[in-house]
Amino acid sequence: MLGGLGGLLRSVSCMGGLEVEDSAGVCYRAFPLLYAYVTDHPESCKVTCTMACNSFRPCSICLAEKPRLAEVEDPIVLRTVRDQGRLYKQMESATTKKKLSALRTTYSTHFVKSLLWDWEFAKTIWGNTYLAVTPDIMHIIEQGFWLHAMKCLVKKLTPSERKILLERYKLLKAITPASLLRLPQAWVYFTTTANFSASEHRAMMQVLPLIIDLPERVHIRRAIVRIADWYKEFIRAEYHTDASLIRMETATVVMVKALVKAFPNQKSKWHIVKIHLLVHLPATIRARGLPQEYSSNTYEHSHKTTVKRPARGTNWKNVGDRIVKKHVQHAVVRQLSREVGGDKTYETAMKEACTVGRRVLTKTHKRMVVGDSTDPMWRSYVAVLGKPAMDQMASHLKLAGVKTQVLQVHTALAIPPHDRMEWTAKGQFVKASPSQRNFSDVAINPAGKGANWYGRCLVLFHYDKDGATKQAAYIEYYTEDRQVCHVTGCRRLLPTRGVDNYAIMDADCILSLVHVVPCCKDPDVRLLNRFVW
Repeated sequence: MLGGLGGLLRSVSCMGGLEVEDSAGVCYRAFPLLYAYVTDHPESCKVTCTMACNSFRPCSICLAEKPRLAEVEDPIVLRTVRDQGRLYKQMESATTKKKLSALRTTYSTHFVKSLLWDWEFAKTIWGNTYLAVTPDIMHIIEQGFWLHAMKCLVKKLTPSERKILLERYKLLKAITPASLLRLPQAWVYFTTTANFSASEHRAMMQVLPLIIDLPERVHIRRAIVRIADWYKEFIRAEYHTDASLIRMETATVVMVKALVKAFPNQKSKWHIVKIHLLVHLPATIRARGLPQEYSSNTYEHSHKTTVKRPARGTNWKNVGDRIVKKHVQHAVVRQLSREVGGDKTYETAMKEACTVGRRVLTKTHKRMVVGDSTDPMWRSYVAVLGKPAMDQMASHLKLAGVKTQVLQVHTALAIPPHDRMEWTAKGQFVKASPSQRNFSDVAINPAGKGANWYGRCLVLFHYDKDGATKQAAYIEYYTEDRQVCHVTGCRRLLPTRGVDNYAIMDADCILSLVHVVPCCKDPDVRLLNRFVW
């Protein structure tokens, strides 16, 4: 794919840019742009791999920390169109070959260096999924570049290849009504990318690299057909059931094999862009669900209003609005996934959400406590996060001697109004900091233990022990890796390989540190070893 993309860009890589003409007949000079994005979610990760940004908060979608997303050895230079033009002028005015060579070595001719997948130093059985950085053509700034690129591509195609391009064009045109996209009548090129929504850009990004490779073999054509069928059947579906997700997983495996066979000369062992996205998409839908009709604009809007704002929550009205919107979103997910309470209408879900929001506003500054299974917030919490995780936590609590029938879960949708919550009993074992995704990053410093353990707070809850109600948290913890991140200069946080690590902690002590190790003979049998600090 990169080879085909490079061949396409050679015709537009002149030092002075491109002379292009827009649909209105206006001529101007444009420069090609390539942006690097991490692809770990069907909506694409928003965290760019650059050292210019000082924000290290988790990605707003895939929840991965930026040090794990942006492991880049060389600095990434982001430049505007004006800066890029100035660089071209410096190269043109270079008096000696040595100066010209220095400019070419120091600065990239593109705005962002594009990285390849690198699985050689993978630390998990899935490989290092957070190095999945790909050149992304969905955010091409200059509309003239898109026009010029498609014209250059059509000139190189044979009649049979043009037929394939026409089929792909019809697929893109069928995604949404043509009146909304304002597509031209001719199928040769698209006049502008500004008329496309984000989902259509992503669809083009998935299809066009396959076309740019100039398919001349039968299995490449078959791979294109499979990815088109997969996209139409599963991505554009209005809702998913367990049966459709199983079919989706099977179809994904077939499609991935076809793509790997179609592109055998890729540097990556996975051979194609976004394989990680495609393989993990069913699991993503099961774990979090997606909004109605998988609308990109709706999804991004919900994250903008409920996630990307600061988590301090100093304004009670904003906190209530976020809780209501998040609860309504979860109600839609339940309805689409046919979960508990999915038969309720949107208006009913809104009324319940407003009731929950008013209850939050009358509480103290502490986190809201959800009562029992009849609470609508409890149902949305279980439906979205998944009941298996709750059952697993219940088994750990039973091992620690906690009565689960009196368990009360703190909903992750309520945000405390202060920046940091410290549990100070017995040497401050736990410090929990609410993050952008409403979960807590927890640092565990056990007394007498030389190492630090870091973890993520999965669930906050109350429990009864010895006649007293206590506050506790269910933690998934990590250890420090020996490797140092090139971006932050800090050690990465990695879970122990092959072991799921959990801890149940409260304000008095750490109840238990549970290692869940799958048994080799029977995967359903797990060995639980209890350690008490």
